[in-house]
Amino acid sequence: MQNVYRWKAESVLPSREANNAGFGGYHRSFYEKEANRKREMEQDWKWYDDSGGNEAFRQYQQFTELDEAVGSAYLVEDKTPLSLVLGPYGNQHMFKLPPLGAMAIDEPFIAESENTNTPKRKPTKRSGWIVNIGERIQTLGWAPNQDGDIQYLALAAMTMETAVEPELPSAFVPQATPKKSAIQIWSFRRSADGYFDQTTPPKLCQVICSEFGDVRLLKWCRAPRPHKVLHEDAKDLGLLAGIWGDGHIRVLDITVPTPDLPTQYLHLDSVAFHTRPPDAVFSSLSWVSAHSMIGATSNGGMALFSLPSSLGTNPATPIVSSPLQSTYITTITTCYPSRPHIVLSTCLAGYLSMTDLTRVTTSSGINPSNTVLSPRSRIGRQTMTWHDWSQMLVTIDDNQTLQGLPLRRFYGYSGLGRVRAGVVTIAPSECHPFIAAGQVNGEVSTTNIMRKVSNSKETLVVGRWFQHTWRRTETPKLKLPGSNEQEGTSEGQAVEEAPTKADKGIARFVEGFKPELSMILKPTDSRNPTLFTTIHEAQTAITEVAWNPNLGCGGWIAAGTASGLLRVEDLGIP
Repeated sequence: MQNVYRWKAESVLPSREANNAGFGGYHRSFYEKEANRKREMEQDWKWYDDSGGNEAFRQYQQFTELDEAVGSAYLVEDKTPLSLVLGPYGNQHMFKLPPLGAMAIDEPFIAESENTNTPKRKPTKRSGWIVNIGERIQTLGWAPNQDGDIQYLALAAMTMETAVEPELPSAFVPQATPKKSAIQIWSFRRSADGYFDQTTPPKLCQVICSEFGDVRLLKWCRAPRPHKVLHEDAKDLGLLAGIWGDGHIRVLDITVPTPDLPTQYLHLDSVAFHTRPPDAVFSSLSWVSAHSMIGATSNGGMALFSLPSSLGTNPATPIVSSPLQSTYITTITTCYPSRPHIVLSTCLAGYLSMTDLTRVTTSSGINPSNTVLSPRSRIGRQTMTWHDWSQMLVTIDDNQTLQGLPLRRFYGYSGLGRVRAGVVTIAPSECHPFIAAGQVNGEVSTTNIMRKVSNSKETLVVGRWFQHTWRRTETPKLKLPGSNEQEGTSEGQAVEEAPTKADKGIARFVEGFKPELSMILKPTDSRNPTLFTTIHEAQTAITEVAWNPNLGCGGWIAAGTASGLLRVEDLGIP
């Protein structure tokens, strides 16, 4: 019950340090035993340190170093600065943020002194940065096992033309033509008191360029590992798995130069591990342990891989491959760290499944004896995550209701709360039980669901970290029927012209919201008027949210937007 009572008094955000009674602060899930972490650190990495895994990555993972002029072509094509509106509500100002430029989040809140040339820094209790990536952020994740003063964030962006193109290729097949893509590794310095160092801007340490299509998903291996200094001028970050637009899963061993060195541009020539299912593509992946991972496919199948036996094979062959769902699997994850052998998945048919890998064999595969299905939802769920603190799967339904499926009662839902719009991503933390939900209306909501788990009559309190909005700078033109009719346009239907490519738009951040009670009521209830689903600009959406998994920075959180902005902030309460 420590998972419940330690943070029961904190409803929206975690505290940075525990009080005298031991409540609050950062701590790993109490379901994760320290003996298991020690065993993982000592035993699970022997294949890499002592059995040739490190040498295999060095042999098969090949890069070609590029100069800045060539490497920057894989990042942002349009170098136009983005107009950004920031500051206290009612007194906001417009700023210009160039691509790959950064701004401290407290800068718009600094009060100017009488001499306008010398701004007076006023304490704002805000610690973080806003970075203009320049393109739609597709995926991001903090590097685990980083206890030093430098924290690393990996991300990948997708051009907005690709993201909103009306005639995109099917998600069931790989991209027909190879497209340029890049994985960016950013570094953020931590101050002595644990906040972001506001005097040292974020640094783009490394860019990994490739022509395998857009990077759809990135997942770090979260298994604890011992710290070893391999190079004095480089930092080993661990294993990073990703899904590219060609449908392949690739695993990279990431080593970045120290932040005081210039940005390193590398072209990915070959990898030590890559695989693709026959007649399908990989749609999601998850790490099972330090030496195994599982991938979900577009035809409803799953494949379990062992890294030690797959390095250098072309392509890697799974040790178990079996049908799991009836159609496209949108998300797959494991109940790591407490129960890594339990696999959770969701598909477009509306079913959530829970599978026990200890009962899966190479001959029988997955069968009804080791898989449990949840009640079917009306539409497929876009996102889900495992919340180790409450031992439940957390997901969202089409009515914007946050729901939990307990591990021991997977056949029924537990209503947790309701948010304002459709949820794109849900981020749990390894350092506290608070979750963050990124929505299509540009909001990021945070809450402590343990208050609802321990008492079903408790009303969930939800806080809004910020609200991001994007609008066009050019007014869209409507072609009315009768003037210049186009082919295929029926009478009485207006055709909206798309904005020009040069229209970068204007982005805005609003913050300082009060926490609100989240009532789980019917949409037609008199206390909660009819809930409508609103269509927002595509660039307004929050595409990815991630908490920092390292205890020293447990309050750090990153959010990526479809407009290309990355916001990182320390939300820990002093």
